Amino acid sequence: MIKDYGLYYKYRNGDNLLILFSDVKILKKVSFEETSLLYSNDDTLIGLSISDFSKYIKIKGDEEVIYLPNSYFIDVINIFLKKHHLEELSYRNTSGFQVCSVISCEEKDEEYLLTLRGEKTYYVIYKGEIKEHKKVIFIKNGTFLKDKTMVRCCNGDGIICTYNTLYNDHNENIIYLENSIKEGTDLFSLEERIC
Repeated sequence: MIKDYGLYYKYRNGDNLLILFSDVKILKKVSFEETSLLYSNDDTLIGLSISDFSKYIKIKGDEEVIYLPNSYFIDVINIFLKKHHLEELSYRNTSGFQVCSVISCEEKDEEYLLTLRGEKTYYVIYKGEIKEHKKVIFIKNGTFLKDKTMVRCCNGDGIICTYNTLYNDHNENIIYLENSIKEGTDLFSLEERIC
C-alpha cells in the first residue's frame, strides 16, 4: 500500500484528479481512456491522472488539494490503480498537518531547534523567530503540500506551517492557533471531511 501520496483536484481545469506518489518533475505521460500514467525522466511511475473524475465522485467546490479524503474516495481511486496493476493507496487517518505546542526553542548557529508537543514529541529546525508556548501547525515528513512538493527534512521530523505553505500567498509568517485547540488535533479534522 502507498502511504505517502498527494491528491489534487481541479474541476474547472478539465475535471481532473491528480494522484502523486513523488514530487519529481513529470516528464512523460502515457494515456489510457480516462487515466494517464505519469513518469519521471528515468521511467519511474510518479503519479496518475484521472479525467472527468466527477463521473465517479462529486466533490464539493473546486478543491485544489484533498488532504484528508474519506475511505470511499480512496476506494474509488484504488479501482483505477488496480485496473493498471498498480499498488493501492492506504487509507488516511491524518492529513500530516497537526496542532502542536512549542515546548522549547534552542538557538543554534542562527537556527532554532524546536521541541513540539502534539500526538507525540517532534523536533524541527527553524530559521527565524518563533513564540514559545504557542500553538502552531506542524507538517510531518512525507506530507504533500499545495505546490505539489513533499515535506522532506533530513534534520527534523517536519516543518512549521506558514501562511505561504498552506495558502501559497508568499506570506512566510507562522500560523499561530488558539490555545483552546487540543495538541495532536489534525488541522483538517477541524473542518468537514472532504469527499
